[in-house]
Amino acid sequence: MLRSFLWVLFWGFALTSSGLAQCEKNQPPFLPMEGGGITIQLDRRTPLPQLVQRLESNWELRVTGKGYWIGFTDDMFSIAAYKEAALPHLQRLMSSTQSAHTKQGVALTAHLIGLNSCINRRMSEPFKSEAARRFLCHWLKDQDVQIQILTLLIRDPHLTDIPYLIEQLKTGTPHAWGFVKALQRYPISNKPVHTELPKELGLLECPPTNAKPGVTDEYLTSMLTIIDALQKTEGVNFQIEPHLVDSDFFGDMKFASSYPVKGRFGGLLSEITATGFCWLGLKLEYFVEDHKVVLCGMETARQRWLDWSEANPTKHLGSQSKLLNH
Repeated sequence: MLRSFLWVLFWGFALTSSGLAQCEKNQPPFLPMEGGGITIQLDRRTPLPQLVQRLESNWELRVTGKGYWIGFTDDMFSIAAYKEAALPHLQRLMSSTQSAHTKQGVALTAHLIGLNSCINRRMSEPFKSEAARRFLCHWLKDQDVQIQILTLLIRDPHLTDIPYLIEQLKTGTPHAWGFVKALQRYPISNKPVHTELPKELGLLECPPTNAKPGVTDEYLTSMLTIIDALQKTEGVNFQIEPHLVDSDFFGDMKFASSYPVKGRFGGLLSEITATGFCWLGLKLEYFVEDHKVVLCGMETARQRWLDWSEANPTKHLGSQSKLLNH
């Protein structure tokens, strides 16, 4: 077991080192994949406008075998090689197309520009181009790409994103849940939801809980069983918003549990409410108020964020903002 673990560490380090070396030496980009990776052959002959037009084709992302590595296409890498000079061309295509697939390709390419085509880490992805960042934040207004852009931004959250996210929360977009979940990833000290649990509550042991009977969907069974375990935990005033368990709370992920469900209160609560490096998670949130831990849905969480934004203007957020969670 130790030998296998050390091999995983070595192989992960080898991949990271290989990609980093190519980034530093200005070599052709390297796309890591499970078990190895590929060096991208850039198309330097096709003019940039024609490369951008290829995003209107039926392109498909590569399968990297890992959710944290995006399988960008050769054309995306070839466009990104022009760096910020490619953004006006992407802007024109984004403004003119009606195709959601094309828009998604544009967003992914802008993200790759922001990374300087450098993919060399697993759960960390430094975004370096302010122009590419503004491009993505600007296009959060387009519902065809809202969820996708959010999942790109949260890979390396910047405080300057927050005004754009709050602005879209005010519009009544059907993807409001995504904005609520994305905000969880930002280092804000006084979040109105997903607040830090008192340590003594987080460490409470939930009683082992068997699968909730009478539910045929294994993913729904898992969620309801975890909620049941949280409810049964002694020493915490845990409340659930009325009718929450009857709603559709699956966002961009599902998972099945092993039974009986057991663990600490903080861990299980995080399991059903957390947003990750590359996924927004379930449409569930919680807040701590008046000695209560309340599990809530997206509309309640959205309203709490809007109330928060009224009390905490975000227009001029910067690195020295008092909202920053140091």
